[in-house]
Amino acid sequence: IHFQGVWDADTGSPLRYEIDKQSNSKVIKWYYQADNQTLGFRIQYLLKNPIHRYQDVAEFYWKIIEEEHASIKKLEAILQIPQSSPDLFKLFVHTQAQPGEMNFSPDHRRVDFRIENVPANTFVEARLLTSPQVFSRVNLEDFPRYETILDEEKEAASRELQGDKSS
Repeated sequence: IHFQGVWDADTGSPLRYEIDKQSNSKVIKWYYQADNQTLGFRIQYLLKNPIHRYQDVAEFYWKIIEEEHASIKKLEAILQIPQSSPDLFKLFVHTQAQPGEMNFSPDHRRVDFRIENVPANTFVEARLLTSPQVFSRVNLEDFPRYETILDEEKEAASRELQGDKSS
């Protein structure tokens, strides 16, 4: 992961930030001034090699928000792939927040999602599925995985409907 910056969401002004590299993770800390007000921040980062490619699907699975944070009033995420994937372009979002909005671009290259009122200390994950040809330079894991992923998502949805939000 390569952090590219943090900005004030209202003014677009860049904010000073620091990266703390820990054993298996990085923590970003940024500085701002506020006096009894709500502020928004835009955090931009680039991921290197986040894709798994199988015979029948390419998968991006990322925990966008970790478990340690204050409540988040509004989370907006943009996922964009290098080329169109009209045959397979799906997104699953896992969170304890209420369902949000998801918008797919007509060219099958970008999906935006927005979630409001993410509770403190709860994660948000995104699982994007595309055609494996979109990431032809990524090493191929030479077995099919698409149906297994769909089964995992179906099972997770079933658990959520039954009220088990522990996973």
